[in-house]
Amino acid sequence: MSQPAPLQEGLPPALQGVPLTLTVRVGTATRTVKDLMSLREGTLVTLNSRIDEPVEICVEDRVIARGQLVEAENGDGLAVRLTELVGADLK
Repeated sequence: MSQPAPLQEGLPPALQGVPLTLTVRVGTATRTVKDLMSLREGTLVTLNSRIDEPVEICVEDRVIARGQLVEAENGDGLAVRLTELVGADLK
């Protein structure tokens, strides 16, 4: 099985170094204003997703990929293992 070409191929060199902030969406929760006003340290906020479900990797609220949360290789925090690139313009 061949690996897909890196995304940077075909991208002008002047744009390759532009920094972007990636956001990883784990899940969402809907609460009322009253609920939010009663939040305290230690309160659990239940999300609409399970721990084994894919997370979404976004740029400017646009989903560009999905993946699985894993422990970072150096053991210092979390990482995302990409499982799917989203959108034909990313290939």
